Amino acid sequence: MLIISVLDVLTIFLVQNYSAFILRLFSSYFRLYLLYSLLFAFRPVIFSTFVLSSYFLFYAAFMRHLLLVSATRFEIAATLSFLDQTYKQVEQDVFLSNSLRVSVVITGVGGIKTSVALLQSPFVLSSNSPIDLALQVGIAGAYRKTRLLGELVEVVQEQFGDIGAMDDDFNFHTIGELGFEDIHAFPFEAGCILNHTTEQKHGIGEALPKVAGNSVNMVNGQQVMIQKLVQKFPRIEVETMEGAAFFYACKQLGLPFCQIRAISNYVEPRNRANWKVIEAVEALNTFLVAELSKR
Repeated sequence: MLIISVLDVLTIFLVQNYSAFILRLFSSYFRLYLLYSLLFAFRPVIFSTFVLSSYFLFYAAFMRHLLLVSATRFEIAATLSFLDQTYKQVEQDVFLSNSLRVSVVITGVGGIKTSVALLQSPFVLSSNSPIDLALQVGIAGAYRKTRLLGELVEVVQEQFGDIGAMDDDFNFHTIGELGFEDIHAFPFEAGCILNHTTEQKHGIGEALPKVAGNSVNMVNGQQVMIQKLVQKFPRIEVETMEGAAFFYACKQLGLPFCQIRAISNYVEPRNRANWKVIEAVEALNTFLVAELSKR
């Protein structure tokens, strides 16, 4: 007589009805077993990776990120040399100290190149290391001789100084005055762009004179035009070629920003013999190296 136990009946029932499930269960168990074996075998490597990852995440959380922006390498050549010798270069135009990451962007001369360079910069687009401050530096012309050649200033207000129209008497009319733009629409305030960045600058440029800038694509060299421009905009003190575009881009991108300029010449009928470009560049780089040495 064939005697079938309860266990045999249960086994037959499970195999007939749940064979696919049993196979998947054992398959899953086998995969877990393999994973555990691999983890056990490579546990020193995995532990080291975890520790290093944790260290870099902690390190990045306390490291500030400075985006150093200049139209040309010439204007910050001495600073780049200092970074190369003192900081650790981790990739092209990226330098690290113990507490600061400096990413360098050379935009090219002019507002259009500046805007495009910022908007396309991988440093700006990346979310891995948010920018704590975008710092634009370079030389500038001064409208008044109360500013000394070689003097450093911080530009806290900018405007587009040649987007508009000019009549026969050299009177300039802004695009807002012509009715093509709302002078109060973001990021403008009465036709100007103001920098409200304060504590995010971490003390950079804190002691420098604060001035208003006028950005142009072609530097002014016609005396009547210069006089009428200063009369129309009595607050402007310096003339740049990239400042307003830098302000505009940073406002649109939501970046804290700062613009520092060294006076290289006066805005007057063109006379290169009176310019002090080398001296202005030296003063600018002396300032930058001193600031970077603190961090």
